[in-house]
Amino acid sequence: MNRSAIALAASLSAAILGLAQSSDPGRANYTGDANSAFDHYTYAPNSSLQQWFQTHFSGMVVYPPYFDQRTSWYPHAYAYIDLYAIYPGTWEQAAHPEWILHDQNGNSLYIPYGCSGGTCTQYAGDISNPGFRADWIDWAKSSIASGHYPGLFIDDVNMEFRVTDGWGNPAAPIDSNTGKSMTYDAWRNYLAGFLEQIRASLPGTKLIENSIWYAGPGGMKDADPAIQRQIATADIVCLERGVANDPGLTGGTGFWSVYSFFDYIDHVHAAGKGVFLKESNLDSAGQQYGLASYFMISNGNDSIGDAVTTPDYWWHGYDVDLGAPLGPRTYKGGIFERDFAGGKVLLGEPGLAPQTVDLGGAYTTLDGNPVTSATIAGRQGLVLLSAAPDITVVNGASQVGGPISPGEVVTLRGSFSNSSPVILFNGVAVPVTYASAKQANAIAPFGLDLGNPAQIQIGQGSAGGTVSMQVAAASPAIFSQNGSGTGPGAILNQDYSVNSPSIPAAPGSVIMVYGTGFGALGPLPADGQIVAALATTRTPVTASIDGVPAEVLYAGAAPGLIAGVVQINIRIPSVANANPAAPVLLSMGSFTTQAGVTVAIH
Repeated sequence: MNRSAIALAASLSAAILGLAQSSDPGRANYTGDANSAFDHYTYAPNSSLQQWFQTHFSGMVVYPPYFDQRTSWYPHAYAYIDLYAIYPGTWEQAAHPEWILHDQNGNSLYIPYGCSGGTCTQYAGDISNPGFRADWIDWAKSSIASGHYPGLFIDDVNMEFRVTDGWGNPAAPIDSNTGKSMTYDAWRNYLAGFLEQIRASLPGTKLIENSIWYAGPGGMKDADPAIQRQIATADIVCLERGVANDPGLTGGTGFWSVYSFFDYIDHVHAAGKGVFLKESNLDSAGQQYGLASYFMISNGNDSIGDAVTTPDYWWHGYDVDLGAPLGPRTYKGGIFERDFAGGKVLLGEPGLAPQTVDLGGAYTTLDGNPVTSATIAGRQGLVLLSAAPDITVVNGASQVGGPISPGEVVTLRGSFSNSSPVILFNGVAVPVTYASAKQANAIAPFGLDLGNPAQIQIGQGSAGGTVSMQVAAASPAIFSQNGSGTGPGAILNQDYSVNSPSIPAAPGSVIMVYGTGFGALGPLPADGQIVAALATTRTPVTASIDGVPAEVLYAGAAPGLIAGVVQINIRIPSVANANPAAPVLLSMGSFTTQAGVTVAIH
């Protein structure tokens, strides 16, 4: 590996070893909506109220120009903008009537919202018109600059054909590019192309796109290429109504089921994006149902909102810390379940008859009641707390608990009273690559005894405890770029560029995949040292990309990186199809990496 490659790989390694710090799936990230009803809280808040917002809201949808001068005390604000609305009485309507979609009779068409008496509150803009697009982007840039906003909340990212007459009846607009009625295929591709133009024009701006999870022709949803393009432009996909507010969701596994809704979110996560469950007007039971749905899908990069939370009313359930997830959700008999180091979450699908569930241990409800069993019915959620150990340990790449292996990068969550905690495995200090008040990343010794559990302790100047972890020969996992354990992998292309949908790999080329937990190497590297020589895994590694077996050229230590990070060189199958999110799986005997990590192929 040449020097430039080592420098780039080292940069990637630095990101790998600190990635997990942003991922906390066991906590709720609350995103508020600062509409006009919120003005009396945000108009001139004192320092205590400013601190409340900073402490309780991970993000807030706000409305320029009102909020422009308020990002100084709340910087995590996302400026609202509609994707294709033109408002009556604005200069856009007067100066550019050609930007408004119209039917074959020349009648102006609308976005179906607030329709009454033959008119609606928003004209439907022509998303294919270059002038409309350029004006939209100019306005977005100006708004971002005026308020120093880190991102935009883009409403009406409608991959459904949402254009109507003034009574709210669907109406086919005339396609300004063909002079004929616009087709649904053209609509989706125009919209995806507009979003790609926005993404390219605002490369450093976080985009939250309010879209429709079931959109797509013939029930395709995100299998539709245009919708895949749309998802690729977003940082966060907003799902209005979420689970708790959507009466149309059903039980079972059909198209309209909660199961199908969660499956769509899994695909969004696999593309490296987060989701925002934007619910509204929930009572306390609805809040717990919504929170349970959030924990079923949370990977640490998601958020939830309910439109009833204010500084005068904060539901204590949003303060819950369940710790690290012990695995993905399960589904059986109409009940979704997910276990965490510090609790358990249950969700009853719509239509479920009341069932009593043996919890397999002692838990506490959010109201403080001890339980060992619970009765759950349809459209009900239960978030339960257990007596979590002082320390929870998960794989630093997959962010999932389980046995640890020699040389594995691990993430520990606990209580660290200083910025330099000492972490001991069986009484011996190990390398610590990252530390904060509640998390540390460390590397397990290569000399772990496979026959005995490892005793992991936080010591010397840290308030913590000891946890016993089973040791396995391997617990392989692939690092992801967002630190959640899913989405685009920490992968370099053959030219050492970081793989992404915008910089995909070619069939037949070689990629370098970075992971951890592949067990002992030969020769054995020194713990905590930068690797200077090749050292291969003692058990052969096999690979598949998009379900096709792929040739593994090398699997072992990564020269120039710290021992514990493993590099796997894989040749993309020559028969591989273009796919911006092709699944990557690596296996060592009976051990397999986590699902949901992807590579982009052109």
